[in-house]
Amino acid sequence: CLANHTQFAHHHQCSIEAKGNTSEKCRYNGRTWTCRELGPRTMRSWGRPSLFCTHVMRLYSYEVDIVKSQLQQDEHFRGGIFACDQYAVYASDAASGTFLGFGPYGPVRTRWFKTAPVWRSSANTAANTLLFMNFWEAVRWDLQYKCCHWTIKADPDAVLLPDRLRGVLSHRMGRTNFITTCNKHFHFALMFGATEAISTQGLERYFSNEDTCRSLPWHPWGEDKWMTVCLQNLGVAPVFDGGLV
Repeated sequence: CLANHTQFAHHHQCSIEAKGNTSEKCRYNGRTWTCRELGPRTMRSWGRPSLFCTHVMRLYSYEVDIVKSQLQQDEHFRGGIFACDQYAVYASDAASGTFLGFGPYGPVRTRWFKTAPVWRSSANTAANTLLFMNFWEAVRWDLQYKCCHWTIKADPDAVLLPDRLRGVLSHRMGRTNFITTCNKHFHFALMFGATEAISTQGLERYFSNEDTCRSLPWHPWGEDKWMTVCLQNLGVAPVFDGGLV
């Protein structure tokens, strides 16, 4: 049932229609066969630096089609969060475990986090800070971020190229830092929300001082401004890269 197998389209349809049996629909070269799983998938080699990539997705929106289209790409596709070493999809508008498709490590299901109201920010964008406070809390308790050097939060409609991202982040290894990506129209460079990159050390600093960041005057801000101010106040070093986003 590998994508590089001869006549994969036929086998893929077989796996959908007759998984776990030897139906005539699975006849190939005069023999029947099955797509029954024999065991866990072999882990692919990790890159360096290693990336834990996440989406925050609204299940009942156009975003679900974008995420599912990523999962339908073949094994040679090197874009999107599923090309990262570890990945997770979070949604607040559906129960945890909503099936999205099959990724490199098997079935991909949403992870739930607590929803929150969103209003208009002072910059005329979404004031979604409270929602993302809850998202980061879910990331904290899932612990998967600890596996990797960097955690990436990417919007579902952002074009993410993990191999290129590793090239940028490899020069910033082993430090308590995060990447800022826009220095226009603000008094300081911001980490824009389309793609956010925070080192594991930086994320640990945030998790250890969450209350400090929740006490900021965040109500008129978008989550990216809040997280930028939060990390700077905690002594996490911003590193500017205007070409990341």
